Amino acid sequence: MKNFAFVFTALLIFSIPLLSQSDEIDKLFIKGKYEIVIKLLQEKKSVSDTLSAKEYYQLGLAYQNIYNTQKAVEYLREASRLDSQNPDYLYLFGMSLSANGQSNFAIGVLSESLERDPDNISAKIELGKLWIENQNYETAKNIFNNLFKADSQNTYYARQIALCHLKQNNIDSAKQFYQFAFNNNPSDHISAYQLAGLYFNESNYDATIQILQAALERNPTNLPLNRLAGETVFKMKKYRDAKIQFKTLIDFGDSTAANYQKLGFSYYLTADKDSLSDDSLKNKEIKTALEYFYKSFYLNDKDPLTAFYIGICYSDLQNTEAAIEYLNKSINLMFPDYIADVYYHLATNYEKNGNKPEAISAFGKAYKYDPSRDIILFQMAGIFEEYYEDKSVPLLYYDLFLRKTKINDENIKNYARSKVESIKEKLHFR
Repeated sequence: MKNFAFVFTALLIFSIPLLSQSDEIDKLFIKGKYEIVIKLLQEKKSVSDTLSAKEYYQLGLAYQNIYNTQKAVEYLREASRLDSQNPDYLYLFGMSLSANGQSNFAIGVLSESLERDPDNISAKIELGKLWIENQNYETAKNIFNNLFKADSQNTYYARQIALCHLKQNNIDSAKQFYQFAFNNNPSDHISAYQLAGLYFNESNYDATIQILQAALERNPTNLPLNRLAGETVFKMKKYRDAKIQFKTLIDFGDSTAANYQKLGFSYYLTADKDSLSDDSLKNKEIKTALEYFYKSFYLNDKDPLTAFYIGICYSDLQNTEAAIEYLNKSINLMFPDYIADVYYHLATNYEKNGNKPEAISAFGKAYKYDPSRDIILFQMAGIFEEYYEDKSVPLLYYDLFLRKTKINDENIKNYARSKVESIKEKLHFR
């Protein structure tokens, strides 16, 4: 009985004239009640087993609005299949494919929709963006150039043209279009950032900071703009300004190892100037720098430069033990763990190539970075014995090998002992 009641109710609901139901759905779209639209249409589909092209379109559009792109693709495909002559259905189907990451299919569908509706600007814009995504910058640039000709004050088109020029390494043209976009829309932080970045890459820091200051008036909390401003004033050696800028970044939540490091640099590099020969004030600035260097090192303990400056700060504060500790850390961090292997293989190849001096030098560096590899002493002793007249040198290395080695190969150790004895005998009767 309950099932009968449900079916009867459903039949009553969907026996309402189509125009009335469509109007109701339109009102729900205006209110943003996409879940209700989906519920109504899915209920109808479950009863009648199908929907009209328009209803599939509405269902797909509702799913698109809640970012369920897979469902949107499914239903908008069906809408465009049922009414293949409707350019609106085809356009929305292309947009859903794009949103779902199916850019190649989207390009095809949107291109087809434009054949039926050549005046659809939104389709052209999306197609241009998809060509950029697919790295076909020339085709994208042609699309946006045509749009820009029809609407020459549109800063979005100018920005997309600039991006195409940038990707094609046409820097001057990119700057020209980014400048147009920013001049005509001072709130366009994307164009401002890209334009400032191009000047930054050319080491034109005055132009960079001028653009960033103007952009930050409209977008004071924008992280990319603030980051670039920090890097710029640091490059300009305006360390007092850098202090403010990197503190601002950290206050905004951009508390990276790099920002703490730059803040530490800024305090350290202004300690002398800001203290005016007042040692206590100078030490206070250095301690502040040290605090930020420590925060940076906590986040990235593999950076040799941070360890170096921690050591330098301790040295300036007369804490030599801590200075030695961190300066040694800096040295160790400068070289990868496998550097001894690199020098060892370099040495063996020099030896095979007959370049004995370079082989000795490379073996020495390998041993320096890995003193546990005592076999190197044995190999160096062999080279010295064979190619050098002064036999006291190989004697020294064979003896050093025997005193330090922990290898279990008795044959090698016995060979080294015999060499020690024979060389001593030769030196005695020389």
